[in-house]
Amino acid sequence: MRSRRHGYCLQARGPDFVPGPVAVRAFRRDALAFWQRIDRAEPEQADFGLADLLDVPVRYLSTGQRKRAALARVAASGAPLWLLDEPLNGLDTYWSCKAQAAIDAHCRAGGAVVIASHQPLALEQVDEIKLLDFQP
Repeated sequence: MRSRRHGYCLQARGPDFVPGPVAVRAFRRDALAFWQRIDRAEPEQADFGLADLLDVPVRYLSTGQRKRAALARVAASGAPLWLLDEPLNGLDTYWSCKAQAAIDAHCRAGGAVVIASHQPLALEQVDEIKLLDFQP
């Protein structure tokens, strides 16, 4: 059986619906608000320097901007455990430091983080497991 990927675009279509950039911007804002409600997020907690990019279509975001958006959602989720795969990939030095500060703040607040990374992390109290140590 084949696995299929499905994507859903929730969009209200009323008599005043106008397709195009206005609808896309409204959808993105609605989508962000939707995920903030689902994740019980505080809007100010989810800021990773993305406020100026709300009107930019996702396809135009850089790799780093997409990574920051993903990290912002995790940070705003309120989840006690974060599972991060290569959280610093695509980030410049400034945003790499900001991401590590957010990870550190989460841990200091009693949360836990499991990180898979090829890049060194400047975090306190890290238990490092090197997978090469487990090869036969």
